[in-house]
Amino acid sequence: MRQFIRSFGEVRKLIRRGSSSLDVVRVCPICLAANLEEIRNPFLGILSPPTYKCQLCRYQGPIFAEIERSEYEKLDLMNEINFSSIG
Repeated sequence: MRQFIRSFGEVRKLIRRGSSSLDVVRVCPICLAANLEEIRNPFLGILSPPTYKCQLCRYQGPIFAEIERSEYEKLDLMNEINFSSIG
């Protein structure tokens, strides 16, 4: 549990507000997976913000996180190492 909290603190440092000109990855704010699907309301079109749905944890909402691609690859590698040490 401590390791999860420590890694979550590191992830919070990577998330930036506003648009970035760098190559970024949109990730789920719950599980940090990079497999968000954008869902638009067909009746309201451009008047309402899109909703994002995570295929992994089933999160659905208008909020997502953006992380630079290089930082996301480091985070992904760190998670693989953490999960392999558990099992």
